[in-house]
Amino acid sequence: IDRASASTRVVLASVLRAQNKIDQARNELSVATEILQQAFHDDPTSPARASALATALNNAGFFAKQDSDFTTAATYYSRALELRHGFLGPDHPQTIATIHNQAELADARGDSDEVGRIRADILK
Repeated sequence: IDRASASTRVVLASVLRAQNKIDQARNELSVATEILQQAFHDDPTSPARASALATALNNAGFFAKQDSDFTTAATYYSRALELRHGFLGPDHPQTIATIHNQAELADARGDSDEVGRIRADILK
């Protein structure tokens, strides 16, 4: 399966999640993430591969947050942010969106101090 079909799986996972087909969504996202991780491993200098993987990881973080698996969500968001920050820079909208997602995760955990710190960093 090529990288393009893996990116389609990422989108399909979001659609399935919206349709409350949670197990199918997890499966599609898991398969896509594995493919995209391998593609990035094969060419770690490719911005397109980094972006596709970061999107999959960001979505996996969202799914984990929705499932109240905050530790897993934090891991996914951190990896997505690392990729986006490294390839897109700190001021890119996708980078900032991932930082915002980390604030939303802190909010879901009830950590209002962390939410405030993250949001203040975004607004600098």
